[in-house]
Formats: sequence, structure tokens, C-alpha cells
Amino acid sequence: MSSSQLFELVHSLSQSEKRYFKIFSSFQAGTKVYLDLFNAIVRQKEYDEQKLKNKLNIRAFAAAKKYLYNLIMRSLRSQQQSHNVSMEIKDKLKDVEILFQKGLFEHSNKLLVKAKKLAQAYQKHPLLIEIYQLEHMIANVAFNTSQHKRIFEKGYEESTGTIEALKEQMEHRKIINLLIYKRSRLGKIIRSENERVEIYNKAKSLLDKDPETLLSYRTGIFHYIIKELYYYSIGDIEAAYRSSKNSIRHMESDPVQLKQELNNYMFGLNNLMNSQIALHKYEEIKVSIDKLQLIEANTTIERARIFGFYASKEIIYFVYTGRHKEGLMHVPVIEKQLIQYEGIIHKPACYALYVNIEVLYIVCGKFHDALHWNNRILNDPEIESFHDFYSNARISEIIIHYELDNLETVQSLIRSYYQFLIKNTGQYRYENSLVRFFKNLINITDRRNLKAEFIRFHKELLELAYDPYEREAFDFFNLIYWMESKIENRPLAEIIKERAGNARIS
Repeated sequence: MSSSQLFELVHSLSQSEKRYFKIFSSFQAGTKVYLDLFNAIVRQKEYDEQKLKNKLNIRAFAAAKKYLYNLIMRSLRSQQQSHNVSMEIKDKLKDVEILFQKGLFEHSNKLLVKAKKLAQAYQKHPLLIEIYQLEHMIANVAFNTSQHKRIFEKGYEESTGTIEALKEQMEHRKIINLLIYKRSRLGKIIRSENERVEIYNKAKSLLDKDPETLLSYRTGIFHYIIKELYYYSIGDIEAAYRSSKNSIRHMESDPVQLKQELNNYMFGLNNLMNSQIALHKYEEIKVSIDKLQLIEANTTIERARIFGFYASKEIIYFVYTGRHKEGLMHVPVIEKQLIQYEGIIHKPACYALYVNIEVLYIVCGKFHDALHWNNRILNDPEIESFHDFYSNARISEIIIHYELDNLETVQSLIRSYYQFLIKNTGQYRYENSLVRFFKNLINITDRRNLKAEFIRFHKELLELAYDPYEREAFDFFNLIYWMESKIENRPLAEIIKERAGNARIS
């Protein structure tokens, strides 16, 4: 164990997990020096092993660290057993094997029956395959003829049905992975007809399936995820929206199974919110946010994912419903939570949150604050692996410096960004049009000519917004609204509230 592993584990615990650990440790025999070590580590903001050694005077310090680490893990397993069916079944199967090794065949068989009923009720197909193997082993070694008879009459049908259901799940998983890979390969969205056709040909057999014929609840989830990802990728937002609603309806149809599929439920709600944003259904977004926040998260990962999904969408809700002051007051709250979850939330969710906070500051005319959040994206060591976020952060940088009247900086940024486009995405119209526009803009001094250039590019943007392979570029920052604020000489916040309100009514 490295010096910092114990520190990281202790500081990853929630308050409820810390309380449970102290209760759990009270049942352990022997001296409790490890509790002193635990409490001391909780109080440390940065790990300092020498200070711990000097303060606690523990003789076998390395052994105490290892014991504490393992005890925390046992405590977490014990706590999670109550809501993690897979862990409960796995523990039962461990007990089955222990009883079997002792020759207590009847005991092990009774426990295996309980594990099997639980696995069948929650459709835990991989564990069911392990259970069928244990059934055969116990029947053969114990030479239990009644067990042999049951396996002969029902076992083959059960096991083949389970294998077919698992195979169907894996087929769907394969296409989901393809869609995610194609959609985010080097961080790029699908922006060519060839890519769309390639994906459709591979996903067609599953897209066309009747959900009623699927063999398991989980495959139903995967089926709708495929539809959501596919339709959103090709720009058919209405179809993506319908699929997302069907996905949520399917998951909520079985509350028992839903408890075991919280990660997919979060993902489904996030997909639904993406389509609600694209369709300007802002009040529906609030309903989805409320659903996310009502999820009873049991793990740090679940809490982090919930935060990553709802915080980002909440900022969008504030921006497009005109609740800008409320949004600005909420940013410090988000920053505090980011300290806790930033290393756990996956990068795209983190960048999306930064982008939305940045947009809020742009809309409110707070360009230095916007630049700060944009720099958090650009300065991230992994950002260049996420092409779209990187490209759009560089576009935002140009816009912010233009608003700050840093024209020399804008000129330098345009040259740099143009070289980036030549190297990476030379064929995309949106980005190249934007570069041409800003090149023109910084050379115009006359106000009438300036307005004429904004009007010209506004028309060009409207055309691009109808191109299914270009319009998704508008998701990061709606340049059309920014153009309209310049043309009409009105605050961007006012334009967004007005346009968003009209879109919601229509």
C-alpha cells in the first residue's frame, strides 16, 4: 500500500460511511489504536505520515495502516450489502462453497436455492450462470438423484435461457460502445454522412427490434440507450427525445429492478435533458433535475454522477429562463461541491459544467469570470483528447477577448485557431466560417459596416444551423443569439430570455 492510499480512502468516505465505520469497528475485539489513526487522518488536510507517527506513537505503524485500510473496506462491504443485491448474492455463493468444502451438502444446497431465487428476481444473469455450475457440482459430488432429476428436467432450459438473455445484452452493449466511440472518437461528434451510414448499418438490427420481444429488463434499457445515442448523433432530436422518454418510462416501470440500475437511470435522465435543452423544453428540464436529486445515492460515485449531471443542467435552466442572478448566486455552491467531486466526475461532464458556468457569465456580461472558467478547460492536461470541448473553448476564448476589446489578442488567437483547424478539422463549415467572420470583424472600424458584417454572418449561421452535421456545434454557445444581441444592440441576457420563451411556447 502506498503512503497516500489510506489517506485517500478515509477522505473519500461520506459522513454516513464514517459513522457506520465507527459503529462497525466497535464490534471488533482487541485494542482500538487504529481508531486513533483513523481520527487523526480525518483531521489532516494533507497527508503527513511523520506527524501521525510522532503524535500517535504506534509501534507497528505499517501494520496498523494495513489493518485500518482492510477494516474500512470490510465496513464498506457490510454497509453496501443492504442495497447491493449482487454483493449479497456473491456473499451467499462464497458461503455455499465453504459449506460444500465441509461436506455439508444439504446446507449449501438450501443456501444456493436462496441465492438463485434472488438472482432470478433481479435478473442477475452472470451470477445465475455461476449458480447453475454450483448446482451441477453439488448434485454430482453429493450424488443427489432428486437434484439430478430437477437439473435434467429444468436446468438445461434455465441455463440456455440465461445464456441467450446475456448474449442479447452483450450484443446491445457492443453497439452502445460503437456509438460512444464513433460519437466521441478523439472527442469529435458525428459530422459526416459516411459515419452515419456506417453506424446505422451496424445498429439497424437492434434499432428495429420490438422492445416487447427483449429477454430482460436490462436489455430494454440498452435498447433505448442505443436509440437515444443514434438519433441524437444524426440530429433527429425529436426521435431522441421520444426514445429518452420511453427509456425513463421503461426503467420506472419496475421499481425493484430500478434500484439496481441507478447508474443507467442517471444516464437516461441526462440523455433526456440533452434533448429537452435542444428542443427548448426548459420547464421539463426542471422536472428531470428534480428526479435526479431525489435519487437515493448509496456510493460516492453515484453522488458524484448525480452532481455532475444536475449541476450542469441547472445552470442551463438558469440561463435560458432568465434566472441569471439566481444562477450567479449558485456558482459558489457548485464550486464547493466541485472540490469534493472534481476528480471523480468523468472529464466530459466536468467540461460541460465549466462551459455552462462560462456561458452564464458571458450572458451576464462578466467576461473576466467567463475567461477564468474557459481557462479551466484550456489548462486541463487532458483537454486535447476531447476535441469538441477543446475546439469550442478556443472559440469562446476569441469571443471573450473580443468582448474585452483585446483585439490584438483576438488576432493572435484567430491565427492559432486557424492552424489548429487545418491540422484537425479543416472540412467543417461552422469553424471555418467563424474564423473568416472574426478576421473580417477585427478589421472593421465603421459602425455601419460592423453591423452589416454581423447581419451577413447571422444569415450564414442560420443556414448552418439547419445542417444536421453542423448544428450540434451550436450546443456549446449559441452564436446566433450573440449575433442578434449585436445587431439589435440589446443585452444578450434579454435576447436569450425572449428567444427561449418563444421557443417554449411554439
